[in-house]
Amino acid sequence: MNEELRMLDIPGFPGVSAGGRRTPARPGPRSTVQCAGLPAPPSARPVFRLTEAERRATSLARFARRMVPTAALARLGQAGWRLARPVDGLHDHLYRPVGADLRVLLQLDDGLAADDPWADDERVVEAVELSSAPPAPWWSRCGDTVFGVLDPLTASEVLRELTDALG
Repeated sequence: MNEELRMLDIPGFPGVSAGGRRTPARPGPRSTVQCAGLPAPPSARPVFRLTEAERRATSLARFARRMVPTAALARLGQAGWRLARPVDGLHDHLYRPVGADLRVLLQLDDGLAADDPWADDERVVEAVELSSAPPAPWWSRCGDTVFGVLDPLTASEVLRELTDALG
């Protein structure tokens, strides 16, 4: 954007006249008005990237087949991941919506008990897959979409959440 920035017309604000022109600063008390329109400094949050192989894959092998405490899975819940609808008393996966009709699925080998999903225990993460929102029953869901369709920001957030929770 190549437009010139204009001073805001804020009557009584030091350094600005009623017409918006700059006036000499006068010594006095500091104003408590915050400058909301200025760009924020870059975030210190690390950026995570998919490997080229992961961009072409429907599953993230780096998180598959690992034993994790249920507390780690609960941290994913705090980041917006949701428990799947229980089947036969178990939540067999967690999912995170990543678009209008896409979900990242974190499949669990033994599932989580529907009556106490965060009981102090460990579970095996069987796979992390990208799938269209499952319109069909749970047994027909699978990773059917390559991770490369995710925009870099969404992919980075998903990888950050998984890395933070699962290590």
